[in-house]
Amino acid sequence: MQQSINNLSAGTYFVTIMNGLGDMGVGMTTISSPPQLFVNITASGNISCTNPNGFATAQASGGVPGYTYAWSTGASGVSAVFSTPGTYFVTATDASQCPVVTSVTITANTTPPAAFAGPDRVISCANPTATLSGAGSSTGAGISYQWTGPGIVGGGTTLSPVVNQTGTYTLTVTNQPNGCTATDQVGVTGSTTPPTASAGPDRVITCTNMTAVLNGGGSSSGANIIYGWNGPGIVSGGTTNMPVVNLAGTYTLTVTNQTNGCSATDQVIVTTNTTPPTANAGADMSLTCSATSLTLNGTGSASGANITYACTGSGIVSGGATTAPVVNAVGTYTLTVTNQTNGCSSTDQVIVAGSITPPTANAGSEQTLTCITTTVPLNGTGSSSGANITYAWAGAGNRERGNNDFTCGERSRNLYPDRHQSNQRLHRKQPGDGTKQYHVACCQCGPGYQHCLYQC
Repeated sequence: MQQSINNLSAGTYFVTIMNGLGDMGVGMTTISSPPQLFVNITASGNISCTNPNGFATAQASGGVPGYTYAWSTGASGVSAVFSTPGTYFVTATDASQCPVVTSVTITANTTPPAAFAGPDRVISCANPTATLSGAGSSTGAGISYQWTGPGIVGGGTTLSPVVNQTGTYTLTVTNQPNGCTATDQVGVTGSTTPPTASAGPDRVITCTNMTAVLNGGGSSSGANIIYGWNGPGIVSGGTTNMPVVNLAGTYTLTVTNQTNGCSATDQVIVTTNTTPPTANAGADMSLTCSATSLTLNGTGSASGANITYACTGSGIVSGGATTAPVVNAVGTYTLTVTNQTNGCSSTDQVIVAGSITPPTANAGSEQTLTCITTTVPLNGTGSSSGANITYAWAGAGNRERGNNDFTCGERSRNLYPDRHQSNQRLHRKQPGDGTKQYHVACCQCGPGYQHCLYQC
């Protein structure tokens, strides 16, 4: 009989022991097992054009909680991602190190639909629209269509859109179940005889004449001719051949023959020819603690009876309508010079820099002198620093306190050596006047110490 036994299943076991005298004893033990461990795939997704990666999520239950997961891809955690179709395995292990395995199959559906945009089409002024044909494309309940191009009139989500402009049209066919798409293109050309469009000579706007009349009189005219102007500043007459404009820019005249629907365009350029007065706000300046206000210098600007000035900024004290305003704050100041005769104006800026903010002074924490500590360093490192910063200390340097206390200086008191601590030493000192005094190298201050020369 052996004393130990291995590889037992769950259950109750008995052992009988007998000695050489025939005495016998019986022992019992019960071997239990943890609850059964399960693992299930709770969610998964296959590969498609919309989702280039598949996925699966596992969930363990039973066993001893504290589950870990190991996927056949090498991933860990409850979820894994798959870039190719196939069957994948996940092993769940509970806290008692019992494993259980399950699998998931990932499929791929990435087949695109067929897209055919049909033959090219031609539009004309007499036939301004064309119907495209995508009849060769895939069809079915899960198939959708989308046309893009410059002139889709209707049917943009069908196989037969109607267009009214030349250009390239693209058909995109989408298989909704797998998200895959395919595209094809068709060209639409045109054959037209447009009317004549002449926007006339260029025009100039000045400060005195703030509007200009454009001249499209050289364009086609007649009962079936219409005009349309486009530009940045059309005041009136936008549907005539002579519009009024008030802004510089490029103006486009579109002339349309309503009989055949054809149109033509021409452009005219409107410029401005203004001579603004000179605005010179002067050189940049700086405020300091000793110069907390400055007079700006705009004397380089235009001057005369019809010239006015306006200075704007954050700290104008006086003279804002002159060339020499007084300011007391840093910032950018703008001088606007206006010529009242032609209404033109110009601006210039000057920067007032500098600072009237004082540096930081921080003398540090308070210190205490004692008989032992006869000098202390003061700490002003919390103050401003830099190449342009200087420091100056001022103070009494020496001062006496009460009869039983002192700092730096000398004071005569009586001395009782027997009251000194054992580590104190007295040294004779011969002053210049010939009298005998003691220099206390290490003294204990307090009542009863008199006529002793304390030198710190």
